[in-house]
Amino acid sequence: PEMTWAPTDASNFHVRVGPNYKKNRKKAPSGPALYEVLSVKMLSSPTLVENPTEAAHASGMPELPAPIETTHFEHIPRYLVVAWNLPTGAPSMMNAPSSAEEVCVVYTFGMTSATAAALADLDTASPAIKLWEAYCRDASDENTEMKGRFKAITTIVNFSEVNVPSMLSGYNSKPVLIKKTGSLSRRDDVIEMNVNVHTWPFTTRKGFNVLIPSFPAMVLDSAFVIEGRSDEEVPEQVVGCARLSNPSLSAAAPIG
Repeated sequence: PEMTWAPTDASNFHVRVGPNYKKNRKKAPSGPALYEVLSVKMLSSPTLVENPTEAAHASGMPELPAPIETTHFEHIPRYLVVAWNLPTGAPSMMNAPSSAEEVCVVYTFGMTSATAAALADLDTASPAIKLWEAYCRDASDENTEMKGRFKAITTIVNFSEVNVPSMLSGYNSKPVLIKKTGSLSRRDDVIEMNVNVHTWPFTTRKGFNVLIPSFPAMVLDSAFVIEGRSDEEVPEQVVGCARLSNPSLSAAAPIG
């Protein structure tokens, strides 16, 4: 069957809570996502997809709904795009070149009305809203400390039902910080995180490659979060999340 996407509940993901997370290490289900999923596209490309937002639109993605009316700060976009550039070939000990053939999974999210309302009065907003405002204001490829707080959580929902090595179970739902391998950009009313998995460590790429044959049978929940590191920045809250069913890489729409 072809890949399908759907919203998933942010409470499926456990995120940091206080007090003193560094000591207590407590997590709890996330509150509602700040942005709702609008589209997920899977693209096949002979080279790294440099501009996933444009590529997704060019591949026939439906027009996005009109942006929600807001009175918030201009630096907080009403759309979030997260793209995963995934190598399809077997990994080598050397970092794969950026020109390697790949599949790019492009998630597009839109700000919710609740988030827009919360941003209208930042003084009384939740820690997660304040942290998202700070991220949109300060994060850049130059400000690596703030940019490096972007993390992804992926859960194989049907882990026990698919042919996946049991040794990988410890990585299921484990957050991954996107630091040097993520490129952050802004255009129009969009903030875009473009993740290049080609340059991840060899062992990580090898683990991903082992999973590829099982993708067509998987149900994957993915969430994106800004990491809170002090009591003033928790509880964390999912920024955007979505569910993919049967994400076979062979079904990706060719581009380029």
